[in-house]
Amino acid sequence: MTNEVSLGGALRYSFRLTSNYPRLVLAPGVMGELHYGVRPTYIANSPGWFRGVMNRRGALVPIFDVTLWLGLGRDPSTERRGILLFDSAPKMAGIWILGEPKMVTLVENENADRSAFPEQLQAFLTQGFESDDGSCFEFDHAAWFRLAGGRTNA
Repeated sequence: MTNEVSLGGALRYSFRLTSNYPRLVLAPGVMGELHYGVRPTYIANSPGWFRGVMNRRGALVPIFDVTLWLGLGRDPSTERRGILLFDSAPKMAGIWILGEPKMVTLVENENADRSAFPEQLQAFLTQGFESDDGSCFEFDHAAWFRLAGGRTNA
């Protein structure tokens, strides 16, 4: 690995959007909550990548599909898809992910190659790492939610 910097042995949760891209990791201090078998309530006339809302402890939580937002379609993998919720109400929002999140040990890599991701997603990858599961990138979910929440065309 290049540019190895110890992170003090801290572990971080990682997840996949699709089987074709490296893992993304949650930023330090970001809380995530995983749900399987939940079907968001569809909102008529909304873009296809906005999957609807779900009720979480009395709060309506918007659910997005990043892969559809990127124009990639659904992942053909047989792994189940779940909804990963970020933050807490009233800022809680969620995205569809593939498979189970995984704990990984990270080493910073300033030269991590973002080119494995579509260009429109690269702006939301804040830091690159090497992990025991390959390259991964910290995902700025808050910035992505601000952009996606303001986007009205499909």
